[in-house]
Amino acid sequence: MAQQKKTKKRSSFFTSLGFIVLVVTAAVFSALGVFGFFQKLDYRMYDFLLSLRREPKQSEKILFVNIDDESIQALGEWPWSRDIIADCLLRIRELGAESVVFDVEYLSPSPRGVAPNAEENMNAAISAGRSDITGVINELSESVSRGFISRAELPAVTKDMIADYIDPALSNMRADIASKMYRDNDDYFARAIQFFGNTWLTVNTRDVAITLSDEDKAYAQKRILLSNVTDAGGFIPRDINIRPTNSTTDKRRDSLPRFIRSSRTRRERVLRTSSSTATARGGESNYSTITTENTRLSFLLPRFCI
Repeated sequence: MAQQKKTKKRSSFFTSLGFIVLVVTAAVFSALGVFGFFQKLDYRMYDFLLSLRREPKQSEKILFVNIDDESIQALGEWPWSRDIIADCLLRIRELGAESVVFDVEYLSPSPRGVAPNAEENMNAAISAGRSDITGVINELSESVSRGFISRAELPAVTKDMIADYIDPALSNMRADIASKMYRDNDDYFARAIQFFGNTWLTVNTRDVAITLSDEDKAYAQKRILLSNVTDAGGFIPRDINIRPTNSTTDKRRDSLPRFIRSSRTRRERVLRTSSSTATARGGESNYSTITTENTRLSFLLPRFCI
């Protein structure tokens, strides 16, 4: 009997001791978790495992162009205007780059920039306007001196001259200066992309509440999604198992970026610009890659969308 009581007490003691040890252990580990001990331990373990891993072999064909403090100090604060990026595209094309991939989204319109030859254009417009105005004034002075206009008629003739010649000349000069002082940086950037050719932009393919008409979707499928696409290995159907169609089950169709709609307008603008340049110079356009029937617009969407 006494032996049974003794055994029962011992069992109760060990049970209480086990509970106390459990509570203390939980409290200690909770305190360590609060102070970030396990997170630091995880970081140390991660660093240790990385030290055991071999350094990946870097390809000499890939160059990362980073925006660092030295670049910002040289070119100004970020973000840079798109004419700077366009100039970079032209320069690296001249240096022999084969393709460019951007990790920056260009979704919203950028502000207009000052044209590189703005001062020259302004001086030319002022010179032309001054020539027109001085010519009219000289004619009036000569008419008065020769007696073609009497003193009594002079106020009315002067008023008509100002209304019919000087004011329109000043308005034309102001409009000419305003039109040639600024440059559409988006249009310049788009032309630089088309001139470079193999350029890939970052596209946000999530649903951003942009509504596209049936005409826009048909244009995207004809000019972007289903044209100029080669897939000899059959990777697109195997990886995606979805072919771009007009089906309402294709949820990605409403997430096409808004510049699909503007690409048609921008393309027409570029074509008009290149065509007018070629006509004015009597030769071919500088942007020989821009043609009416085969304009490269595949850079507007990433590979998995086509």
